[in-house]
Amino acid sequence: MAGTGFRSGLFGRLVAPCGSAALAGAVIAIIAFHGYRGTLTTDRLATELTTQAHAIAPLAVNRLDAGDDAGATRLLRAFAGLPYVTCVDMVREDAVMASFPPPGCDPLQAAGNVRDVDVSTGDGVRLLFRVRVDDDLLMAPVRAETAVVAGLMMLLVTVILIVLSLSFQRKVLAPLDALRTAMQASTPNNPVRADLLHDDEIGAIVKAYNSLVAAARLFFRRLERSQIQLADSERRFRDLAEVSGDWFFEMDSELRLSFISDRFFEITGLMPEKVIGRTRREIAAGTNVEGEFIPQQQLAEFKKSLELHHNAGSLLRGARDRGASIADLMRLQMEKYSRYQLSPISRIS
Repeated sequence: MAGTGFRSGLFGRLVAPCGSAALAGAVIAIIAFHGYRGTLTTDRLATELTTQAHAIAPLAVNRLDAGDDAGATRLLRAFAGLPYVTCVDMVREDAVMASFPPPGCDPLQAAGNVRDVDVSTGDGVRLLFRVRVDDDLLMAPVRAETAVVAGLMMLLVTVILIVLSLSFQRKVLAPLDALRTAMQASTPNNPVRADLLHDDEIGAIVKAYNSLVAAARLFFRRLERSQIQLADSERRFRDLAEVSGDWFFEMDSELRLSFISDRFFEITGLMPEKVIGRTRREIAAGTNVEGEFIPQQQLAEFKKSLELHHNAGSLLRGARDRGASIADLMRLQMEKYSRYQLSPISRIS
């Protein structure tokens, strides 16, 4: 998934918070479980020690009253059934009356933390059982259970992340990949549709893109047909202009000649700089742009041709605005001009 920028970005922005939240939840659950199991174990220890002490106390008092200290010591062996108990001292009026194992916890320097259990017998005698408990042995099962739970939680988090990643790949990244691929493959003349993988929010974006693609295709098809038609019209106009004896001109907003076809200069023998930029009135005055005199024969022929072609230029501009066919324009103009008898300077010789 480390390919494209949006992939790593989207995936990272999704997995990072989700993974952090899942991991934090797992850690909290593990700590809570460990605390809960530790509390249960501590309560169980207190219960077991209290039960054992209450069961032994009356018998131990009888042995002590009978002077049987060894018998009282043997009674304390009952605590040996608890694997986490390392030593027990039975204290009466601040004096150690019996211990297991002998000679006592302090002389043996027994390991473990001290747990005191105070017991009162029926005849008013108070005994204190000072029990030393190895907390490592006591909490070993708790730690083992916590480790199992932690492993299961980590496994659960891993499975969640894998499922989330696969679902994100299928539901989000795959549609975005398809859309990106279609957009990269698209060209102005050939837009490409994107595959619709899922009908969801991303699918709505893909549908909108495909709608734009369909509209673009329709537009370019119409544009291509228009360009073909325009090229055909230009070709027909060029062919008609080349075979026609007429010439074509164009005027600007001040009615100055801005363009005249080459046919005019072939017929009249004038140079473009003698005519371009002048109005009909200036040409009628008989001088060119530099003020030079134009021969009267050329000037008469030019005036006659210019009057005959004035309507043609107006019609050409109107046809251009209306989008009329150039072929129709030329046909109408040729029918109109056929009524005039022009001199050789304005017709094809």
